[in-house]
Amino acid sequence: MPIQSDLPQIAALKLGFEEIYGIRPATHSDFLDMVTTIENALREHVSESTLERLWGYSTRENKEGTVSLRTLNVLARFCGYSGWEDFCRWLKIDQRKESEMFEGHAVLSSSLKAGARLKIGWQPDRICILRYLGEYVFEVESAENTSLEKGDRFKVVQFQKGRPLYLEEFLPATSSAIASAPASSSQASSTRASSAPAPSSDELSSGETIASPVKTSTPIGKSYAVGQEHGLTTLQLL
Repeated sequence: MPIQSDLPQIAALKLGFEEIYGIRPATHSDFLDMVTTIENALREHVSESTLERLWGYSTRENKEGTVSLRTLNVLARFCGYSGWEDFCRWLKIDQRKESEMFEGHAVLSSSLKAGARLKIGWQPDRICILRYLGEYVFEVESAENTSLEKGDRFKVVQFQKGRPLYLEEFLPATSSAIASAPASSSQASSTRASSAPAPSSDELSSGETIASPVKTSTPIGKSYAVGQEHGLTTLQLL
């Protein structure tokens, strides 16, 4: 579904993307790098020509003056939302557009080094310690009062205090173990993993729900959200 590209919400989305990406794209190579960055984070492809038209860089005239909903969904997910509609909803709640990165309310995964540890929490009493593995991937080191378990892995582009956290390509601990298990034990591990799927929306603790409709282009793992009602209440680098 095409959407007019001159909406103020789209301008805000581009600003949010630039804050995370680190620069305002100004050259063709910048847009090529944006394509790669999005693919690495979300396994979704948006062409450089699409991005160039949206940012007004392309010399090709965009006669329709529109952008696809899919493109907006991908950009919104990169910014830490479940999609375009979720971004617009939070934009209404939070009309302050000061950069939260400078207020200590957000952490960009791209700014972390492998091995960095984060403490996150959400209501009523959920606490998790995460370890950064690189390439946007985090592993749960410990979890309290939540259905997340030690060894669970997922991708996160950024953490924002006061907003829900969307876990991309969720991989349960049993599946994570298979990837690192020796060949001799892989068959037994596969049997265990097949009987331990990712938690359903009914099994997740309060405040943890499947972030629907969040889809990835490859069936590596599902996407989930935690802190849906009040967002993250704890965000701390350890």
